[in-house]
Amino acid sequence: HLAPITTSGAVKTGEACSSKWIHLCTIYSVVDRVVHYSGVSWSAEHGADITFKSEGLWANIIKV
Repeated sequence: HLAPITTSGAVKTGEACSSKWIHLCTIYSVVDRVVHYSGVSWSAEHGADITFKSEGLWANIIKV
């Protein structure tokens, strides 16, 4: 049942999978650091919950 999903698109080479994995790990690392930054939270319901009140904090995170 997964074949239609996993067999479409470009050929899945070892190099392509490795590159994708490295990219995902990099993104995860950044998100993990942001989530653990003082005063920042994330939830499946509200996402990053960026509000006017937290705008300054997010502006500082983006600078880094």
